[in-house]
Amino acid sequence: MKDNMLERAKANLYLAQQILKLNSDDELQINFAGYHLEQAVEFAVKFELDNSGIEYPKTHDIENLLRIASENNVVISGDEYIFDHAEMFSKWEASSRYIIGYLIEKKKVEIAITHVIEYLEKLSKIYQWLILFIVSEKYYSFYE
Repeated sequence: MKDNMLERAKANLYLAQQILKLNSDDELQINFAGYHLEQAVEFAVKFELDNSGIEYPKTHDIENLLRIASENNVVISGDEYIFDHAEMFSKWEASSRYIIGYLIEKKKVEIAITHVIEYLEKLSKIYQWLILFIVSEKYYSFYE
């Protein structure tokens, strides 16, 4: 597997799905699923920034990353849910790890998973299309 931010996003989404599937009623495990969903979104946004040549600080603040994208005219592939819930995702990253007794609602994780799946599927298709375009451009320019 190629290691890039998109692959890391997909791996974190997979972990969240598996955690929820295997431990769907365990509150601590639901927190872990929420953490991995945040990581999936964070890595996906960073992937889009990287591929647009935009530098960003080391941060887990998805709102800040989205602001950087907007300021640099980078169109992020996520749906409105991702943008509207950026603060929630960022809170899951820190709170689920450091605040004893912090609980993420299972229903919120279930809803978030569907949107993160859609985001990563869309981003993967765009990336695959871009790769094909680059390869075909190199191929055709070789014969000119």
